Amino acid sequence: MTSATALLLLGPPASGKGTIARYLMDHYPGTGVFSASTELSRASVDSDTKELIDHCLASGQLVPDETVLGILLPRLVAAAGEKNLVILDGFPRTLGQARALDAESLQVALPRIFLAAELELNRETIVERTASRGQCPHCGSSDDLKARVCRLCGGELQARLDDVGPLVRARIDQHEASVPPVREYYRERGLHEVYDARGGSMAIARELLARLQENRR
Repeated sequence: MTSATALLLLGPPASGKGTIARYLMDHYPGTGVFSASTELSRASVDSDTKELIDHCLASGQLVPDETVLGILLPRLVAAAGEKNLVILDGFPRTLGQARALDAESLQVALPRIFLAAELELNRETIVERTASRGQCPHCGSSDDLKARVCRLCGGELQARLDDVGPLVRARIDQHEASVPPVREYYRERGLHEVYDARGGSMAIARELLARLQENRR
């Protein structure tokens, strides 16, 4: 079994997940980020599966659970490796994925989630933030386009194709529809906490760091 701990970040687009992940990578030794959308887009799969994934990611729809689990579970085992902490971004995204992750972690070297941190943000703020957001084509991390260069790997930031108005709203709708059962699943296990993301993500990042350090003692 892996000794890694997993932190699940639940939140709509532009809620600060990327900023929090970067902060924890800088301040908590042995931290890695596991982004579902990045891993799915990079997966070596047959052309039909690739077309399905690309369509879902581009349109703001959910990739079917069977496809997600078949690709991400083995990759998560590899990503955990020697890490102390794995930040989960976008996985598990459905109740079926959450149950499968827990069931699989009892048999193979998968990190167990110690906290599901939900970042709350209203629609108006989401739309406003996504208008100025860019993404690194190399590592998949998001940042303000004004930064121009990715602070994780140095790649040139590009405007996100899924951050245009109609797609943003579709992704918000998808998030609001899929999160409640996942939220309840982790709430029932005493692992769910809510954080107000309206004031920025640095205060949340520092609080999560303190929780991680306390959890490690």
